[in-house]
Amino acid sequence: MNKMILFRIALTSMCCVFAASAAAQNWKPEQNVEISVGTGPGGGADRTARFIQRLIQEKKLMPQAVFVVNKPGGGGTIGMRYLNTHPGNAHFLQMYSPNVLAGHIVGQVSVNYNEVTPLAILYSEHMLVAVRTESPIKDGRDLIARLKADPKSLSMTVGIGLGNMNHIGAALPLRAGGVDVKQVKAVVFNTVAESVTAVVGGHIDIVAATPSTILQQVQAGRLRVLGITAPQRVPGLFAQSPTWREQGIDSIASFWHAVIGPAGMTPAQVHYWEETLAQLAATDEWKKQLEDNYLTPQFMKSAAATKFLGGQYSELKSILTELGMAK
Repeated sequence: MNKMILFRIALTSMCCVFAASAAAQNWKPEQNVEISVGTGPGGGADRTARFIQRLIQEKKLMPQAVFVVNKPGGGGTIGMRYLNTHPGNAHFLQMYSPNVLAGHIVGQVSVNYNEVTPLAILYSEHMLVAVRTESPIKDGRDLIARLKADPKSLSMTVGIGLGNMNHIGAALPLRAGGVDVKQVKAVVFNTVAESVTAVVGGHIDIVAATPSTILQQVQAGRLRVLGITAPQRVPGLFAQSPTWREQGIDSIASFWHAVIGPAGMTPAQVHYWEETLAQLAATDEWKKQLEDNYLTPQFMKSAAATKFLGGQYSELKSILTELGMAK
């Protein structure tokens, strides 16, 4: 075999490698895209999905239509099962949150994060505890002192379910302060709005929530924040609200939102969606949306997101085990 033939064979092989590499990076949607949400309309995940839908279409990032569908039920298990009925099909995405991750730990959600394809972490929202302004509880240290002396002396609403991030976001700093969190009286309501109203009305002592949930009540002067699980103070309306760290309690926790795809997605499909979502996160519209709703930028692509979820799973399992809820 002469040198010219060998050269042609090598050149052909190189072209095949480059073509395969290009193809691996060039997947694009070929049909309409669906973003499913494992909760009903109006919640944080639903609002985020619809904002993504609108921004993709306004920026003309793809010619196909994007639809948002709600698949509520089972703490997220119905949505997760639905997503995995489309294995390898990157036209189906879903919003994902720590509530679903915690749901797997307590045995409510059957599908775990490593049985789907994490695509990106979008942002986070730090957790807080608040009381009505007339409450005799002065700050986070005062709250911990009272609950250390008698964990059942105060009632705390955690929204719509035990073991969710509201519950965990309050339990973490209380545990760090030496409170027996398993003994604290946690109260559940049908909606988050009902839980906030109960505290404003003086029927419940404490509310565990996110800043956006109690924004209006803080603006109206009806609620006062005792502590936020953020590394530094949240700007704007909550600038006067102390972090737990400022009060000597080393506790940081956040409610993050992520986007996942079904199991079996290819590297090219993952690359397309993580790059598309990164484009959205870099827009002025996205940044304003986060700022207006007291959300913290925390964008991560697929590999970093998968590692992050593993760490979150371990942390959530630890606190849910202490709460007596892990299966």
